[in-house]
Amino acid sequence: MKKREDRIVNSLCSMVCVIALGILLVSCGNKGNSNRESFMSKDSSKSDLNPKTENSRKQAVSDGLSFKLSLDGSGYVLDSRGTCTDNEIVVPESYLDLPVIKIESEAFKNDIDLISFTCSSVISIGNNAFSGCVNLVDAIFGDQLTVIGQEAFSFCSKLNEIHFSKNLIKVGQAAFFDSGFVKEMSNYRDGCLYVDDWLVMGNTQCTDLRIDCRGIADGVFANNDFIENVDISKNVVFYGEDMFSFNPSLRSVVMKKSVNPCIFIQKYFEEDITFINEYLTKYVRI
Repeated sequence: MKKREDRIVNSLCSMVCVIALGILLVSCGNKGNSNRESFMSKDSSKSDLNPKTENSRKQAVSDGLSFKLSLDGSGYVLDSRGTCTDNEIVVPESYLDLPVIKIESEAFKNDIDLISFTCSSVISIGNNAFSGCVNLVDAIFGDQLTVIGQEAFSFCSKLNEIHFSKNLIKVGQAAFFDSGFVKEMSNYRDGCLYVDDWLVMGNTQCTDLRIDCRGIADGVFANNDFIENVDISKNVVFYGEDMFSFNPSLRSVVMKKSVNPCIFIQKYFEEDITFINEYLTKYVRI
């Protein structure tokens, strides 16, 4: 009887120990999970903050820029850096409740401190706006941009990245003359310089050219003594003015019917109607 009672007691003790150990393990597990959840919560909170901080940094606009009201009063023109000391300039989309619609001619000309430029609202960039910005590396513009003036980015020797608007319709003559794009051989086709699917420089020595791109800048072949025959693809949407002014070797230009060939030469010969008619009769075929 005594042994039987001892066995019962031992069994009960063993059960109590097992139960106690189980409770202890569950408690520790919950604590561990709590710690992990706490850690993950902190880590997640930290992760949430980073994008916001990053976005804030990217969207922070530059202070001290100089603006003037446009002639028609529809918006503001960025006319200079003013008192802004930023090397990486971000232009606000609006100023005094009106949009920033233009960058004035020569606004940043010869600005050696400018490294990066971002402006999402402008419609046009004036002549020589960034000419001589020898340290400018990249420029980013929004879909509102339609016009880039002549020599706008000329002599920007480090510029090798620019984002054109899909609505761009005009690029001025020599807009990228002696820029960083000139040094990159992958930008050339048949000796002509292309930037973002626009033909911007045509100082080629080829006699026969096939042009297939979205747009052609003003005056790309002006004063070229080598070109004889040019075939312009129907994919070309925008034609620059004075594309073929002073081309003594030119014999023929083939293009789609909807284009008025007068735009090729009208600036230099707008008063010489006889010459224009002779030019169109001899050289232009559709």
